[in-house]
Amino acid sequence: MSAVDVQLTSGGPNAPRKFLPLLTDVPSKRVAVPDPSVFPWSAVARLDFLRDGQLISNASGFLAAPGVVLTAAHNLKQIYDRLDISLGYDATLNKGVKAVYRGKNAVHRLRDVAVLLVDPLPMRHFPIGSMATERVTLAGYPENSKRQTAGNGPCTQKGALHRYDVNVGQGDSGAPAFVWDGSNAQCIAVHVQRKLVPEAGKLLGIGEALDAVLVGELQDLIDDLMTE
Repeated sequence: MSAVDVQLTSGGPNAPRKFLPLLTDVPSKRVAVPDPSVFPWSAVARLDFLRDGQLISNASGFLAAPGVVLTAAHNLKQIYDRLDISLGYDATLNKGVKAVYRGKNAVHRLRDVAVLLVDPLPMRHFPIGSMATERVTLAGYPENSKRQTAGNGPCTQKGALHRYDVNVGQGDSGAPAFVWDGSNAQCIAVHVQRKLVPEAGKLLGIGEALDAVLVGELQDLIDDLMTE
């Protein structure tokens, strides 16, 4: 695996210039993705954690480089002996693209983000980088869903966290919160929890902002894994 395969990149000059609602623009509504084989849905991952051949939990993640999947760090804090990763999976439409997990991962020491090394995949991945946006799309596999679902909602940033009014559930942990303009996408945060925000008076999705500092530290973790 080359350095290019594990290099995290931002959208740069191709970063989305505006927010384009995908599928639905009702914050409380999550809908099934009609064709998860096309980008950006194809870069969204379902993570299945197994022990003794039995599924014990599922989570979400996304392809951030040809050989790197990002997810929430707390997803890895369970006892499992196998991790299956499928990109663009939908039980009713396809089997998704299998990402072969190399058994190497690293967890950020302070932020709820983890990197997983996979065999490089020749497919489009998410550029990453926090950016100011009034709305965001989140896609993942909540409640052990066999279909990828997505929703849009208002988004604000407070410190190192993005907060968004999108219907999220267990199994969405690690999902990408991203901006899409019809041609280009950029993942701005890794979804980590749902939390009651007093000033909003409701439960909101919370994501670790993929700011420049965090992205640099994640790249350092990846580089360290590559030398092991």
